[in-house]
Amino acid sequence: MQIFWVSSSVGQIKSINITFKKLVVMSTIMVSVILGLGIALQFFGFRMAIEYDPSIARKLGNLHTAVELENLHALYRLKLNELNQQLESNRQKIYQLLQLNKRLSEIATPAMLRKESDRFSLEGLYPELLALNQTSTLKALSITAKQMRRLNKVSEQDIDQLSRYIAWLESKPIKAPLHGEILMASGFGKRTDPMSAMPSFHPGIDLSAPIGTPFYAAASGKITQISSNPEYGTQLILEHADGFTTRYAHLQSVAVKQGSLIQQGDYLGTTGNTGKSTGPHLHFETMRNGDKIDPLKLLLITQK
Repeated sequence: MQIFWVSSSVGQIKSINITFKKLVVMSTIMVSVILGLGIALQFFGFRMAIEYDPSIARKLGNLHTAVELENLHALYRLKLNELNQQLESNRQKIYQLLQLNKRLSEIATPAMLRKESDRFSLEGLYPELLALNQTSTLKALSITAKQMRRLNKVSEQDIDQLSRYIAWLESKPIKAPLHGEILMASGFGKRTDPMSAMPSFHPGIDLSAPIGTPFYAAASGKITQISSNPEYGTQLILEHADGFTTRYAHLQSVAVKQGSLIQQGDYLGTTGNTGKSTGPHLHFETMRNGDKIDPLKLLLITQK
């Protein structure tokens, strides 16, 4: 490309040849000059700002003085300490919950099952917190985050352990088969047979109940038998975990079907006076691996 111009003083025509190579070189020089000026202005501008007004330098370059950084770290440590105090408070609350759970277990778990319930203990699920003294802010932050994750994990483990413990209890015949206050008509063991007046062994307990009184599952399980015979009349047998079985006899009606899965406390039917019976009541038996057990050793009931 050529550029022509005429000199006004002598009328002479002049020209300049501009090649692509020259254009690139000129553009590069101009860009370099602009960048250099920009860098120089930024460098000297920050130096002047720092010398005459540090606040402007901080705004422009996000700079902090040593005192400001120290104060910032002190603020972070203060917040971290507050957070760790909250973590310690939460840890203490977990400990209180564990103690309450232990007490509740003693109350809600029948004596003959307490040894078996030891595997659900939460005593080993109580974490200690690490101190933040003499650690850098970054390391303290890392420790705090780690302890938060640990407490969350422990809480999840506690919830899972308690859920499994409750499910285990619900599979044991500990819930009264009748609602309200229980009136015992006849206990477990040796007695005089009310029909023959002869010594006999009573394999369960008799709970007084008018005909048509609803009765409920003492534990979760599966209905393995619904039948009728001269001794027990209409009866229902429930099979539970760990070899436990319960029998409900002298029934008026059964509201469930054989093979059904039942939850503790589910409605099963109504009491009656069928079979060998001297009056309306619910005959209730508890067995483990075929051996008869006094139901009162397991039932959490208030008897009259």
